[in-house]
Amino acid sequence: MQFNFVKYLLENKGRGYLQDFEHQLSSYFYAKNFKKEIAGTSIHQELVNYIKYSIGIINKISISERRLQKTIISDSYFTINDKLRQKGYSVSKSPWIYDKANIKFFNNHFFNQYNNINKAVNDGLVKVLSQDFSDLYSLFQEDVVSYIKKIDSPALFLPSDLTFSERTLIKGFKKIEKPSFIFLHGGSPASYKPYRFNTTDYLLVWGEKLKKDYINAGFNENKIIVVGHPYYESIPHNFNLRFDLKNILIISKSSLGAQKNDGRIRLQDNANCLLYLYELQDLLLSLDVSSVRLRLHPSEDEVWYKDNIDTKFFIIDKKDLKSSLEETSLVIGPKSTVFIEALYYGVNYVFYEPSIDGLDMNNLELTSPFNSDDSKIPYATNITDLKYILKNVIKVDSSVLGEYIKTPFDLTEVTKIIDHFNK
Repeated sequence: MQFNFVKYLLENKGRGYLQDFEHQLSSYFYAKNFKKEIAGTSIHQELVNYIKYSIGIINKISISERRLQKTIISDSYFTINDKLRQKGYSVSKSPWIYDKANIKFFNNHFFNQYNNINKAVNDGLVKVLSQDFSDLYSLFQEDVVSYIKKIDSPALFLPSDLTFSERTLIKGFKKIEKPSFIFLHGGSPASYKPYRFNTTDYLLVWGEKLKKDYINAGFNENKIIVVGHPYYESIPHNFNLRFDLKNILIISKSSLGAQKNDGRIRLQDNANCLLYLYELQDLLLSLDVSSVRLRLHPSEDEVWYKDNIDTKFFIIDKKDLKSSLEETSLVIGPKSTVFIEALYYGVNYVFYEPSIDGLDMNNLELTSPFNSDDSKIPYATNITDLKYILKNVIKVDSSVLGEYIKTPFDLTEVTKIIDHFNK
């Protein structure tokens, strides 16, 4: 038995819709090491919302549903939407998302519904467990299904299946029997367990290595499609990776942003983010390294780190990732998609994942390459092994890049599926 408040809510409160909010309910982004949204609504935000609302009203009046017919709904990252448009499809983001590229599809009704649901969740469980909230969310779900039916949307593309809006869309597309896809926004996931990214009809991954790892974790191989990545149309072959200690980039070991919904309690001491860096600093100082650049996860709070680390040793890296990697002589970090990007830009990445009994600092099971005998990817699970790799310049075999990224980017199989469901 384990104490698990979210699981208790799901099993005992008779509110089936809570399943769609388990990620938000278990989230603890209020932790000081994460960026925080400002509590309440400022005058500036009120004005922004009013402008968005007004644009939504104009769109509702001026844009007929006929003009939205056969429009794919896609909230995917990167340039997936552009690639789909190049294939001849009309593409929009969810109607509650406001940005310049999506402005003609933005709808004030959905914008208000989405914001009201989020506000209720942020206000606390009393509201979330109320009948008013249940009615609000039920109406949102009904309206989403009605919307995608009316525009006869041929397919759905998402970056994940964690949020209530994503889960509502996925359920809606199942109801109208049209295909749904998750395009992975990361190329080196921390976890491959089927409790994530497994609710859409298909999972689109970057390379064959990821497909194998997901199948080994229990995913149905028939739902996984290797498409590559739109940023990488070609990759170098047989190249020598840079590896020296002159200009090191450290990738932070971020803590979990939310409880994992796999039945195990995994939330841990956020100070481990600092422990990771302090141990690295001690080791690198002993190797005559006087300073390094530190790259934080986009969700992390730079101010919190600066208050707690040696800022003369750790210089916060703010450049775009491409520019940063091109000037880097070595990357050290935990499991991260930066591993793939580092290899692409010709710099060695040393995996450092401190662990005890197969669990990392976030209480997660170590995954590939840490649970395999792949000699192509050296890694360290303790500071002694890391020192050995650094002193002996043990590099990644650069040929693994082709295993992680298929080139060129190819949506042929995906478009065949879309067209099959929309004959």
